[in-house]
Amino acid sequence: MTALKDLVFEVRRDEFACLVGPSGCGKTTTLRILLGLDTDFSGSFQLPRNEDSRIAAVFQEPILLPWRTVEQNVRLALPKDMRDTDLTPLFDSLGLSQMRSLYPSELSLGLARRVAVARAFAIEPAMLFLDEPFVSLDEQTAERLRYLVLAVWSARPTTALMVTHNVREALMLSDRIILLSARPAHVLGYFDIRIPRETPQPAGNERSCPLLPAKISRHHARGTRPAMRISPTRRQIVKGFACIGAGAAFAPCCRGSWTRAMAAGREMKLIEIADGVHAFSGAYELMSPANEGAICNLGLIVGNEAAAIVDSGGSIVEAQAFLAAIREITDRPIRYLVNTHMHPDHIFGNAVFRDAGAIIVGHHNLPRALEARGDFYLQSYREQLGDELMKGIEIIPPSMLVDERLELDLGGRKIMLRAWKPAHTDNDLTAYDATTKTLFAGDLVFLGHLPTIDGSLLGWMRQMKELAAVEADRVVPGHGPASARWPDALQPQERYFEALAADLRKAIAAGIPLSEAVKTAGQDDRDDWSLFDDFNGRNATAAYAELEWE
Repeated sequence: MTALKDLVFEVRRDEFACLVGPSGCGKTTTLRILLGLDTDFSGSFQLPRNEDSRIAAVFQEPILLPWRTVEQNVRLALPKDMRDTDLTPLFDSLGLSQMRSLYPSELSLGLARRVAVARAFAIEPAMLFLDEPFVSLDEQTAERLRYLVLAVWSARPTTALMVTHNVREALMLSDRIILLSARPAHVLGYFDIRIPRETPQPAGNERSCPLLPAKISRHHARGTRPAMRISPTRRQIVKGFACIGAGAAFAPCCRGSWTRAMAAGREMKLIEIADGVHAFSGAYELMSPANEGAICNLGLIVGNEAAAIVDSGGSIVEAQAFLAAIREITDRPIRYLVNTHMHPDHIFGNAVFRDAGAIIVGHHNLPRALEARGDFYLQSYREQLGDELMKGIEIIPPSMLVDERLELDLGGRKIMLRAWKPAHTDNDLTAYDATTKTLFAGDLVFLGHLPTIDGSLLGWMRQMKELAAVEADRVVPGHGPASARWPDALQPQERYFEALAADLRKAIAAGIPLSEAVKTAGQDDRDDWSLFDDFNGRNATAAYAELEWE
């Protein structure tokens, strides 16, 4: 399949440029060619070539060596003549000064991304490539990291080329947008953005960056480099770009539900994490009209004859965008929809795939759970999401049930389903692709987003070793990055559960009532998780009631 054809563009010196185009058009392929990681192409390109022309890259995943500390990971990238470089100013600017001696397993995803950014800037590159470095982060963390990237880049100017599918993000960061067509990609146009950026502080309090505003305000040859947030005038450009400039590349963006997805700055982005296996990473947020319910991870597995998907999303709008993204990848029939459990963010899009002919598969407890909670879900989420986003949503139980294990055949590719005992819920189901050793864990695995207990803490903890024993190379968690190393991805969740249980057992032994115990249980892990305040109290309440009867 031809990914690129007649693709010609240039990036000016010390310019921050963004490649923007529809999902699957070849943006990441372009970066891989420029980095020398993909040599199967015809054509040529030219990068800076002199003794100081170092090249750095920040990928979608941080790719840190787990046995090295934060500082060791950053110093590993330094050439010999820079090994003694004082990295303190760089660590200070990225808020990593207190984390230099920590290991990657001790970092949240947002902090790990900062380390990857530090590693790239440490070598003082002449050319910086960024492949969707903010994907899969909750919006507050992503906003903070965008600010930090731009702040460090402003203080250490270099030529930068970033791939993104987020038009709003591109307008916030770039000097120029290079708009690509659908596959095979070619350049549809350039959009120079000469309007200054605003200079507000990022979301949250960046206490560790006291010196950056002064550096940002300095004038470079091409003008001021103020930080981050999009200006009102740039917002108008966003509107024009999304609806006019991008119209040719994002053909569906002016039609129906896809328009709403794009209007929120959320193109459905499927990442190929293994051969024939794709995943979408949801926002680290509560379901809302702004995110259209797109908060959980979704999956696509393509066989020789048919495809299977894992979960359908949190709204009809999201499910329709998911279906459109699937059709950009394959025209094979969607034979199965695997529901990993009962929660609305995973099943509210079921109607779209039922109507597309998919057989819905679920845990043997799922029909009972949906019957018990379905009406409540429809009522409560109508208040949360609004009438417009709830249109068309039905509670649709599975027609194929998994008692213990079940094998799905996609033609040359078999998917192993397993029903688990009560853990996150009492209807948790996992899907395992033996061909690529990829585990779709549903909400049995959380990364970045605090785990939520709607089943049994003890049951979940007891099954962690059994879950870790699955012979997978990678996992798609229910919430978190699109893919993570297995079983390393279990470690943060396991630490949280052990700390929560220990705190509650201590409180119970001391006779501390539930109302007081939940205020302190698990609090030491607050900084490691998104949505901690939204869910930790509920987790502690459920766990206290269970542990009290040990």
